Amino acid sequence: MADMLINNFTTGEVSPKLGGRPDLGVYHSGVSVLENFLVMIQGGVTRRPGTVSLGAVSGVRIIPFILSTDLAFLIELGTAGLRIHEADGSVVMINYEGSPTEWFPVDYLTSEIEELQFTQSFDTLFLAHRNHAPRMLKYTGGSFTWSTLVPTTDAKYAGMFQSSGNYPGCVAYCSNRLWFASSLNHPYRLWASRPFELEDFTTYDIVQSITQVIKDAPWPEGWESDQSLIYEDEVTNNEITSSDNAMVLEVGSNRNDRIEWITVGQNLVVGTASGEWIMPGNIDA
Repeated sequence: MADMLINNFTTGEVSPKLGGRPDLGVYHSGVSVLENFLVMIQGGVTRRPGTVSLGAVSGVRIIPFILSTDLAFLIELGTAGLRIHEADGSVVMINYEGSPTEWFPVDYLTSEIEELQFTQSFDTLFLAHRNHAPRMLKYTGGSFTWSTLVPTTDAKYAGMFQSSGNYPGCVAYCSNRLWFASSLNHPYRLWASRPFELEDFTTYDIVQSITQVIKDAPWPEGWESDQSLIYEDEVTNNEITSSDNAMVLEVGSNRNDRIEWITVGQNLVVGTASGEWIMPGNIDA
């Protein structure tokens, strides 16, 4: 049998289950194993670029924190706490209780660090775990700040994310909103911030309307010539919901399975224990 030149690998690695399907196009554009190579859009493959050792780590989780093409960090989370590396591998000194240190203490267990979900919005990294209130790592003025998210809410959702059982386990950034999902008490619920106001989860606005009403008699002297003396302002507060408000939503699943993760493509993708759901990116209140 003559040798056949194969120069199209655009499918990349394919499942062994396709081994007996030469009738499919993907069979002829895929490989069973592709190690240390990258597939090119033209069909061929090229060697994977080399890597540079920046130093040893003792953490169990490495999180990228990229602000621009010229400014990027690696966040190391481990049993010793949190440590920040610059792009050249040097460690950023963190001010903790008045003293500079390489490690900043965190209260996550090792098993919890592996389960953490995170998302970034420009200069702020948000982290979520069902056993802890949401955390924020913010880079401003050349330094980092670690804090707990205390969202602004309306009366109905006062104390959001601030007590055990109500900490969200999932987080993502989509359509200019910060999304959280799935606490222990509300495993199917999603919370979305106001657009561009990522710490504000107010689901309605208070709008005051003022109308003039006639006062109860007796009226003051001179009202016959000055009718304004018999009127007074009545102020009414109305709860108004618009597309600029935060949202609280529930997944309409017919199964009793909680949300396990959320991620972003063109839309917000919601993964439960048994299925995946799409939340349109342009959804509003």
